[in-house]
Amino acid sequence: MRVFDPAVAAAVLAAQLAEAYPARIDPRMRDHFVAGIETLLGEAMRAEREACAALCGQRQALWEKTENKAGTPDVMRAEARHRGNEAAYLADALRARVGA
Repeated sequence: MRVFDPAVAAAVLAAQLAEAYPARIDPRMRDHFVAGIETLLGEAMRAEREACAALCGQRQALWEKTENKAGTPDVMRAEARHRGNEAAYLADALRARVGA
């Protein structure tokens, strides 16, 4: 599985900027860019994972509502329980990566 690394992306982008503008971007400024870009990318990735986890939570609530609704056939009730559990599992997995 390929994993996107914000630190690598930040270093590459900062190096490209320094190469494109050598008279304006010294090594200290490049390092400053690396830190800022890495922070920005990391925050964006965490926010996106949290948004996806929240969506899974909404889907879990929808399936639980379907499961608990009076008149839901037993086959559909079981399917809703399985889908709700899967949505909860996915939300948990995504949130476990939020700090990563």
